[in-house]
Amino acid sequence: MVYDTEVEHADFPPTPAYVQAKATAYYEYEKLARVGGCPQTRVAWTQQVDLGGLNPERCVDRGPRG
Repeated sequence: MVYDTEVEHADFPPTPAYVQAKATAYYEYEKLARVGGCPQTRVAWTQQVDLGGLNPERCVDRGPRG
């Protein structure tokens, strides 16, 4: 299991001109049986993203057909 969270970087300081996005990701790894001598791994990945609230309306609540 790997847990990731928001970070700050000196090259991208907070500024009133931009709203920073935030993301949290969860990875889960499962070792599987070898196939043809090659190790196998199953990865489950879930991510939650907060784009910061300044999103164009055309990009919000879009279904698969857009």
